[in-house]
Amino acid sequence: MAVLIRSDLGFSETALGATVSIGFLVAALGSAPAGLLVERIGGFLGMRIALAVTVVSLMGLGTAAVSWWHLTGFLALAGLGMALGSPASNQVVALVVPPGRQGAAFGLKTSAAPAATLIAGALLPLVAVRYGWEWSFRLMALAALVAVGLVPRKLLRPAIRPSHRLRGRPPLMGRLGLLALTAGFANAASTGMAAFYVESASRKCIDAGVAGALLTVGAATGIGARVLWGWWADRRAWFGWWHVAGMFSVGALAVAGVAKAASILPLALFTVVVFGSGWAWPGVFMMRAVGDFPATPAAATGIIAVGIFTGGVVGPLVVGALVEHLSMNAGWVAIGISMALAALSVSAAALVAHPPPERPTSWQATPSG
Repeated sequence: MAVLIRSDLGFSETALGATVSIGFLVAALGSAPAGLLVERIGGFLGMRIALAVTVVSLMGLGTAAVSWWHLTGFLALAGLGMALGSPASNQVVALVVPPGRQGAAFGLKTSAAPAATLIAGALLPLVAVRYGWEWSFRLMALAALVAVGLVPRKLLRPAIRPSHRLRGRPPLMGRLGLLALTAGFANAASTGMAAFYVESASRKCIDAGVAGALLTVGAATGIGARVLWGWWADRRAWFGWWHVAGMFSVGALAVAGVAKAASILPLALFTVVVFGSGWAWPGVFMMRAVGDFPATPAAATGIIAVGIFTGGVVGPLVVGALVEHLSMNAGWVAIGISMALAALSVSAAALVAHPPPERPTSWQATPSG
């Protein structure tokens, strides 16, 4: 919606990047505390609270955002929902889904990001161009409200507190820090690309509706790829961090293709490759992370989410500044470098030795009112 929103509210590419970055900054600051909170209140309750916050944010964007400040404020509120929703849903998958199916399950769960991009890309020509971008947010607020009622009313609570599991484990904490760094580089590339993809295509004289359709195709590819990569990893016990590094490497090369593509056909081809590799990492990434930290899935993935959301802060901000003050190509170079750095940092994480993971001794299932 960036092209329409900027035209209506009147702000620059840098301001657009700052708006997206502020939402991710709030999410980054809240992710680690949110992960610890989820370990205590349970994933299902955490998901319902996160959805409720999201409903308020979306409705505000669709009804009360009449300036850059309003837009930024409601996106900051959305960041709170992201901070809580990520570790909550990760805990649910880690505790409910059997280990042999977690790759596909995490692939499906992490398809939320490309699914959101797919929906946004479809709403651009179908709703926003015809009726105004506000109606896109109103429709999504209604969808989120329906989703609140679909979350099961039962929470899972670990019998062992997360803080005791994450202290005094230098090898594990070293790997966790590298994984958070990896997620930061990867998400900086992903969010930077998502925020400026349509605008980049428009500058190549490609119609905004066509660009939105290409983004929709890429997002659909990302959804399928995350599930398929996870399904494939479930059936191969040797799947590890080196394979994730390979996905980032292929994605970095495809980003260069997207930047150079001057017509619809090559742009579509490289877009599919980027979304099928560089954007397909979260499912298998979280599967491996939960495998390393099985006793505290919410707390561990909450710390990783700090990196994810920090990347969301830096990516759009840096890309927006480069686009405004240098060129769109400079923004694409930054996106490709960030994805390549993700490949390097996850390779370093693979080299960090760690003892066999501890398993939780028991889990309590309690009803939630």
